[in-house]
Amino acid sequence: MKKKHHSVFYTLFFSISLTIFIAIFIVTKLFYSHTKENLLNNINNIAHTTIVQLENSIYPFMDSYSINEYENLIANAMNHQGILAILVEDYNMEKIVGSKYLVGKIKNKQRLEDYEVTNLRHQKSLDSSYLQLEGKIENQDGLELGKIIIYASDKIVQEKLTELIQISIIFALLSTIIILLVIFFVIKQIVQKPLDDIIKLISNKTDDGIPTQKIPSYNSKELAILSSTLNNMIDSIKESRYKLNQNIAFLKSYQLALDKSSIVTKANCKGFITYANDNFYDISGFSKGEVIGHSHSFLRHKETSRELYNELWRTINNKKVWKGVLRNKGKKEDYWVDTTILPILDENQNIVEFIAIRHDITKMILQQKQLDFIAKTDTLTGLGNRYKLINDIEKSSKPALAIINIDNFSESNDFYGYIVGDEIIKQIGLTISSLNDDPDTYTYHLQGDEYVLFNRNIEPDKFQIFIHELINKLTLRTIEVNEESLNFNFTTGISFENKNFILSTADMALKIAKRNNDNIQIFTQDISLNKEYENNIYWTKKIKMAIKNDNFVPVYQAIVNNKTKKIEKYESLVRLQDADRLISPFYFLEISKKTKHYTTITKTMIQKSFEQFKDSTLMFSVNLTINDILNKDIEKYIYEMLNQYNISSRVVFEIVESESIENFEAVLQFINNIKKRGCKIAIDDFGTGYSNFEYLMKLNTDYIKIDGSLIKEIDTNLHAQIVVSTIVDFAKKMNIKTIAEFVENESIFTKVIELDIDYSQGYFFSEPKITI
Repeated sequence: MKKKHHSVFYTLFFSISLTIFIAIFIVTKLFYSHTKENLLNNINNIAHTTIVQLENSIYPFMDSYSINEYENLIANAMNHQGILAILVEDYNMEKIVGSKYLVGKIKNKQRLEDYEVTNLRHQKSLDSSYLQLEGKIENQDGLELGKIIIYASDKIVQEKLTELIQISIIFALLSTIIILLVIFFVIKQIVQKPLDDIIKLISNKTDDGIPTQKIPSYNSKELAILSSTLNNMIDSIKESRYKLNQNIAFLKSYQLALDKSSIVTKANCKGFITYANDNFYDISGFSKGEVIGHSHSFLRHKETSRELYNELWRTINNKKVWKGVLRNKGKKEDYWVDTTILPILDENQNIVEFIAIRHDITKMILQQKQLDFIAKTDTLTGLGNRYKLINDIEKSSKPALAIINIDNFSESNDFYGYIVGDEIIKQIGLTISSLNDDPDTYTYHLQGDEYVLFNRNIEPDKFQIFIHELINKLTLRTIEVNEESLNFNFTTGISFENKNFILSTADMALKIAKRNNDNIQIFTQDISLNKEYENNIYWTKKIKMAIKNDNFVPVYQAIVNNKTKKIEKYESLVRLQDADRLISPFYFLEISKKTKHYTTITKTMIQKSFEQFKDSTLMFSVNLTINDILNKDIEKYIYEMLNQYNISSRVVFEIVESESIENFEAVLQFINNIKKRGCKIAIDDFGTGYSNFEYLMKLNTDYIKIDGSLIKEIDTNLHAQIVVSTIVDFAKKMNIKTIAEFVENESIFTKVIELDIDYSQGYFFSEPKITI
């Protein structure tokens, strides 16, 4: 039932009326009490005065026994209003008659009567009297002659008060009516009419509920303030409505853009789906009836860990945003999504629902898997490559590794040509793989004419026997190439060292076997003390002397824009200047790390490169390893150089792939810090160790430098073209520029342009120069 509303003026009118009535009532009551008190006091005064007068005038008549005379005095005294009766007790007469002698007058309806003791009506009238006063009557000698008694009545008071009440009521009613009429008129004209006008104006409104007209100003201060306030409110509402409509329009546009570009679902606080857009139904294959009202858990893929989902729910229930890559189960086939889930909060910061925004990265994931496979696979032999070997070594517990080298392969390669040489490499790789009948031992093509057999966990004696038998069988095999039957001998180096040194020690064993003309050499600590140590001592001295004489210098190799064919950047490369020679870092860089001179060389390269380009407009890149990034001393030095030279926008830090990223968060923090300063990031040697797309997305890189091993054969190797095409396609989707390294001739450059790579670097344009 609709509640009935009353005008505030009726309430106001009633309140004022009641207030006036109460005020008049109180005033009348006070006047009544005051009047009553005055009347009663007047009666009291008359009674006292009368008794005094009679006391002084009666005693002569009592002495002379003139009863009639003092009765006349009593009768005269009864003329006063309020006197009910006057009685005199005469002691002289009591002596004569021998009993109490009482005479006097009493009023009966304003008529005087002689008082009779036996008259019950007289007695009753006296009993109801308001006041009784007694006085002594004495002669001049002080002899008591009798006493006088006066009785007073308040009847006259009651009559006067009744009359007063009647007059007061009439006056109160008339006053109230007059005052209310005046107040009603004033309120009606001064207050209600303007308010009615305001209400009428406010009631005339648009569909949005906003008044169409402004409220006029009034002379009254209060109404002027009210009209001004209302006009300000109307203006504010109009502005808020305009902004709200704008925001709604923007939100609808954002929603449309989100729905068209993303996979969107909403869920209630318990995780049950309340909404899904068309993109979700398209990719998942489910219908609306199979989705709405169901938990998101039906999308969970069995290969996704429960811990990940627990972490997801902990995050969003703590009112934080969760981001990650999920593999979801579709109705027909699985799919991968880059997912962002965020809680939607109400005005009290309570969670009301969750929204999940996803982007389909299935193609990217499949490309990554393909690229990971390619990155770990040797393009010539189909065996595992160096990158896969390093990863497998990292996962080992009791490793055993053998490097197998083809003896005098360069002679066959020179005689038959590199095409036949490649076929020989391929055939020997297939032969080694076929002879490897141990399922726990894996075969790799390391480089050129070298292969590796590796087992993650095997006893040394067992592995040695296995390698001896395999080499014996391999030596007896004939390799058929272009109708030629070829036989080869092999040299093998074996190591059982710690996984961090097993590859280098096996290589050392191989070199010593070749030097000693042995077929197989097992690494021991004894054989490691050889010429390599002498070489290390030689280069350690060279490094110390170069630091002392400031002989570490940068050389610069041009990077060309493939569209404009102009040089836009340079890469700074370290060299050791020895007299008139520039020595490659191949000879000294690893030793400098072992001798703890590497940090000094890095700082020198950064400072000299910054100094070279401080007055240029060209961009330049400086190489950093992961260890450089994690080195707090170098990190601090980089920030100091950026602040000192103020050329951050032209600096590219090129992360070289010499080790995998273990402390990813620290690397990412460094990248974010230098990018805030305006620097850019390039990833070197992409296509091998940095083939992980997820890492690449998180590293927020600007450039990808495609590994030279892929570029140098790109004009002839279809497999390399497929890999590079995949990398370029990914980079363009991520808005990352690509740079081809090892562009050595026009044929490679033509293919690089055909694959739509952005930049090229190599000897076809320029060798590294000490000056620009």
